[in-house]
Amino acid sequence: MVEIYQNLVKRRRYKQLNIRLTPEEYQQIKDDAALMSITIGAYMRKIALDAPVPKQSKRPCVEVQTLAKILGHIGKIGSNLNQIAQAANSYVPYDKVQLTNELNALKHVRERLKYSLNHR
Repeated sequence: MVEIYQNLVKRRRYKQLNIRLTPEEYQQIKDDAALMSITIGAYMRKIALDAPVPKQSKRPCVEVQTLAKILGHIGKIGSNLNQIAQAANSYVPYDKVQLTNELNALKHVRERLKYSLNHR
């Protein structure tokens, strides 16, 4: 089986195999692939051909993807807070200490998330 896979690696993959699955079967395959941090295609080749997992097919685990999305959302929140601060500086008096504390708390959360993403 491994010899078959090694021959496939040398050639471009242009053949496609379609199968019908129940929603539960599809979810199970998707979850199993995610646990291995690989694509569904790489997972199916691993199962069907007993093939090694190619390095390029590895994906970040679900937790890392989620942390990255959260980090992006925090960046947007920080941008909104900066816009509020600019508006407050221009037109309306505001509590500078409270706004500074909010920005610092947001920076702290952002730095912790970045640390978590880099140290997995």
